[in-house]
Amino acid sequence: MTAIPRLLELLNIKESIITIDAIGTTQQIMGAIENGEGHFVLTVKRSNPLTYEELGNLFDMLEDEKKKLDRNPKYQSVFEEYLQTYDSCKKNHLHEIVSLISFVNDSSYEHYKQNS
Repeated sequence: MTAIPRLLELLNIKESIITIDAIGTTQQIMGAIENGEGHFVLTVKRSNPLTYEELGNLFDMLEDEKKKLDRNPKYQSVFEEYLQTYDSCKKNHLHEIVSLISFVNDSSYEHYKQNS
């Protein structure tokens, strides 16, 4: 266990972007950042297999949605905001996507996982 959650409670992180290495990629720490109204960029490594797999599934899903949109410009994805962020990051060769990880806990993603 780290002292990070307690430290986050003591700091005013509202609208701040918090970066932490892989040790900070936990539900408790992400929750503390969200509770403080901050944003986060966290490292996910293969040593955290469930989160690593979940993010891989997320990116696969975004690629599938992008292909649907490319095939049919009238297609309306419920993930439009995420697709825009994802496209922007890919075009700029960014490896960190600010706050996109919170999408994994989003109800629309849960719906997608259950129906795919």
